[in-house]
This record gives sequence, structure tokens and C-alpha cells, in this order.
Amino acid sequence: MVPLTTLTEQEKTAIPITITPETPGTFKWISTRNLQFIPETTLIPSSDYTVEVKAGFSSLDGLAIAPVTHTFITRPLRYEFVSSDQVGYRSPIVIDFNQPVDLAETKRQITVSTQEENNISIEVEYGEVTYYDREQRKYVTEPDPSKLFVYQRRDTHSRPGLWDFDTTYRVAIAGAVPLFGTKNLTEGRNTSVSVPSIVESVTAQSQRTSLVRPDFLDPQGTLTVKFYDDVDKDRSDIAMKGMTGVVYGERCQTDEAGNQVRVGSGCVLEADTSTLIFSFDAGRFATNETFNLELKQIQTPTGFKINADPINIPLTTYPEFQILRTIPGAGSTRAALDGIY
Repeated sequence: MVPLTTLTEQEKTAIPITITPETPGTFKWISTRNLQFIPETTLIPSSDYTVEVKAGFSSLDGLAIAPVTHTFITRPLRYEFVSSDQVGYRSPIVIDFNQPVDLAETKRQITVSTQEENNISIEVEYGEVTYYDREQRKYVTEPDPSKLFVYQRRDTHSRPGLWDFDTTYRVAIAGAVPLFGTKNLTEGRNTSVSVPSIVESVTAQSQRTSLVRPDFLDPQGTLTVKFYDDVDKDRSDIAMKGMTGVVYGERCQTDEAGNQVRVGSGCVLEADTSTLIFSFDAGRFATNETFNLELKQIQTPTGFKINADPINIPLTTYPEFQILRTIPGAGSTRAALDGIY
């Protein structure tokens, strides 16, 4: 305990305390029992610290206070998020930490392989963070050293930065190295991600029945193909028997923040360039006829060619109507199709 009248004077003298690693700052007595240290900057995260209280302190009674050593660890490095389930063919596998990591050192601890256990060549870079800048009044995107983006170096068609369609990848992370601290993350993390085809869904529509589907198609109706990416229908090469037209679907327009632009109880509609709706010449089809929608080359609005090989979507028109079986109702034993008993 230090006399209150000497607290201010004590702060002007050398304090027999050392902090390792060396940490610039000031000491301040906040009571006769409590001495506070105020660092000039925040402590280094994920690091071991040692505080040594050396000889030199004494109580009000003049008794010497024994030296003591205290150790602690600042906020340790840990995982916040790792991609799992499904990712797009142009999207990264995301590994998010609670603090910045050393890119070069952490990259060495990440491996990606196929289901056949073949390791693939990858590119790892810092991720991004987007926030709203009130001064500029717009959203700003900046590098985020606490987040890693992982891409395949080249797909099977030698295209850079793309994952292969219809493929599952295994991701193994042995650990991570902090950018500023000394305590590495030694906990491993394993996950798997799948990359779907370029087509998200295929549905059929008809004004005559709600039972239609791609293998029960009504040529007088329409076929809707939903892609994972926006496509340019005019620059894409698509072939299909009896096709008379293709138009974009519709979706609600969104603002820069991703919120729907509302008008009254609805929203402002715009062309949904990720959805194509096909119509047919019904007279060219027979019942129970099988044919393909051939996606020879699908391009995005920026001119990127999504598929290196053609993709065929099998379709079948509805079959000829047939009565396959009849069952008398209410347990009747004298029912007939050619009369009433």
C-alpha cells in the first residue's frame, strides 16, 4: 500500500516493473493498492507476455514487497469461418480468422484435394471486407488480412482461378501463423466443398396442368433454366429441337446494399439474366419423345465462356394417355367400364 499523498510523486520515479515483450506506456496509481499500466498502443495479439514486479516496492509500514512474476497470453488466433457445402465455380474457398494472419506462412499449411485424393495446385490470397464509408457515402471494399481466399490455380481446361464443375474438394488446414503475434494456431480444420454444374435448376410450366416437369414436358408450355451465374442469351450458343424463343425471367431490382427496391406493396422488376425461359413449336413434337437441350457455349454478360464442353439436359414430352388399371370404388364387385349396375 502506497500513501495517497505520494502517488503522484511515485509516478515520476522509475517503476520497478518490466513487461516482455517491451511495451511502451505509462504507469498510473489509481489507489494505494492498484497500479495501472496504460500501453501506448494495443498489445500484440496471440502473444506471450511476462510482467515482472521487481524489488523496490514497500508497504506503508515500510515492509518490502516480494518480487512476483505474472504471465498471460493475449487474444489467441482462432478460426471464425471455413467454407463448407457448396461454392461457385468462380468463388473462393474462404478461411476467416479472428485476427490477421501471415499469408506466406499460413498458405503452406493449406492443402486441397479431389475425392480421388489427388492434391491440386492452389492460389491463396488475402480476402476482402466491404463497409459503408459515411464520409464518401458509398460502399468501400478493402483487403482483409484476417481472411484468406483459396482458388484452384487452373481447372481441367487450363482456365485460371476456376474450380471444376460437378466436383467435390477436400480442404485440410494444419494451422495458421499470426501476422503480428508469436503463438501459432496449431488446431487443424478439415472440410469439404462441392462445385455444382452451371445449371442450378430446370423446371417446366404449363397452363394445362401443374404436373409438368422436364421428363413430363408439355410442348405447349415453357421450360425454365436457372443458372448460378448471369448469362448473355444472345451471345450464348444453345440448341434444342422445336425452340421458338428464349427470354429472360424477372426478378426484384436491388440497390447497392442488396435491398429490394420497393414500390407500394411490390418491387421494381428487372430482367433476371440468370434465368432463361424457352418456348416451343408444339406441332413438332410427338408424345413420349426424348430430346436434349444442348448448352453448347454459355457466356456471361462480360463475355466469359462458362462451360468448356457442351452440356446436355435431357427432356421428354408427356406420354400418350392410357388407362393402366381400374379399381372398383367402395369395395364394389360388380363395377364395369361399359355400364352401370
